[in-house]
Parts: sequence; structure tokens; C-alpha cells
Amino acid sequence: MKTEIIPTITSHKTAFLVILNEIRKGLLVTWHYKFNVISELITLGIYFLGTALLMNYGSTNLEEFGPSLIGYIVWVYSSYILKVSLILTLEGRSGTLEQMYMSPVHPALIFIGASISTIVSSTMMISAMSVIIMYLCSIHIPLQLAAIPILFIILVGLIGFGLCIAGMALLYKNVAGLIDLIDNILFYLSGSMLPIEQLPVWIQKIAHTLPTAEGIIVLRAVLFESKSLTMLIADGQLFSLLMNSGLYFIGGLLLFMYCEKIAKKRGKLGQY
Repeated sequence: MKTEIIPTITSHKTAFLVILNEIRKGLLVTWHYKFNVISELITLGIYFLGTALLMNYGSTNLEEFGPSLIGYIVWVYSSYILKVSLILTLEGRSGTLEQMYMSPVHPALIFIGASISTIVSSTMMISAMSVIIMYLCSIHIPLQLAAIPILFIILVGLIGFGLCIAGMALLYKNVAGLIDLIDNILFYLSGSMLPIEQLPVWIQKIAHTLPTAEGIIVLRAVLFESKSLTMLIADGQLFSLLMNSGLYFIGGLLLFMYCEKIAKKRGKLGQY
């Protein structure tokens, strides 16, 4: 019996170490390229302020744009997680993708580790950006502890969505155009800046199927309507979010493994 348990424990430990190393590597890369991080921070700030000014018809009175800032933050997370899929494109371009498959753990776990690393590093940048924007625009966002588990659920779904794109990268190699397309869809149709209730009905139906829309709605309800987790459970909003994120994570993992199987069958893992 012991001989069956020990390999399982060892494999779990190995998987944990690989994920931990991916997180460490990502943070070291981020720290090394500090100039690029500062440039991205400024770009994200300008993008939000520019969009908010257009929505406000040029008026600099942006105190009421707190809900928009929350939606924008979720979109920034989605944008960074989706770009993790480009790791497989870069690995294929450099001819080292096969080495990833020589790892003792499944590449999906490596992708998840890289996504977690991206979340950690982007959280620091998003926090700095948010504080600066809130100060410049006199935006107030109430702090609610209930927002933390909600954000965690959203990020789980986004990692699953990233796995979908990563699977496509195994088959089609360069998915940069697809990532840009999805990035724009999530920005304009998932209520990141404008509540989806103000969009046409047919767009609202599409929005509710996206990986960020439900999360943005629930986060705004927690922060600006002071809804507790108990209230979210009672009105079904938390269940809808859990279903959305859970389906995206499980579906993303299954799609990644399916694309991987097809890529192996066609001999595309070593091609770019």
C-alpha cells in the first residue's frame, strides 16, 4: 500500500514545486524589466482616463466612475492572463516546446503556474494604477472583504479561459490576433466600463456568457450596493458566478487537453 501512496505524494509535491518555480520566475522577470512595467502602468492609466473622458463627454468630473474602474480592473486581469498563452507561441518559435513536455508535470499545470505568477505581478501594478487614478479623479471605492473571494472566483474562470487559448496555440501556433480580438470583445461587451444593462438586449445575452461579465456585476454589487455573500447566495448571483467560472475552468482544461491530443496526433508540437 505504501508503494502506491508514495509516488502520488511525490508527484503532487513535484507539481507544487513546478508551479512555485513558475511564479518565482515570473516575478523575477517582472522585477528585471521594471522600465517596461512602468510603461505599462502609464499606458493602462491613460487608457482608462481617456475612455472615461470620452464617456463623460470631455468632462473631467469623474467621481462617479468607481464602478467603471472596478470593471476596468477585471478587464486588465483578463488581458494579462490571456497573454500568458503567448508563452506556448514563444516556446514553439524558439524550438523549445518539446522540452516543456519533458517536464515531470503536465504543461497545463505549468500554464496555471505562469498565470498565477502573472496575477501576482499584475496585482501590484493594478493596485498602484488604481490608487493613482482614484487620487487624480477623486474616485472612492468602498473596501469590502467579501470582494476578495469574488475576485478569486473570477480569476479561476479567467485561468480556464486562458487554457482555451493556450490549447489553440498548440494547434495554430500564433494566436496573437485571436487574443487581441477577445481582448476587445471583453472590453466593450462585458460591462467593463459601461454596465451591460445599458447595452442592447441581444448584446446583454452575449455578455452574460463571457468570463468577466458576471464577475463584474457581482463585484459592483458587493462594493457599491453593500451586498454580503449571504445576500448574493439568496438572489442567485453567487451561484451564477460559480457556474460561469467553474464551466470556463473545467472547459478550458478539457479543451487544452483535447487540442494537445490533436497536436500530438498531427505532429505539430515540434513545428511552428
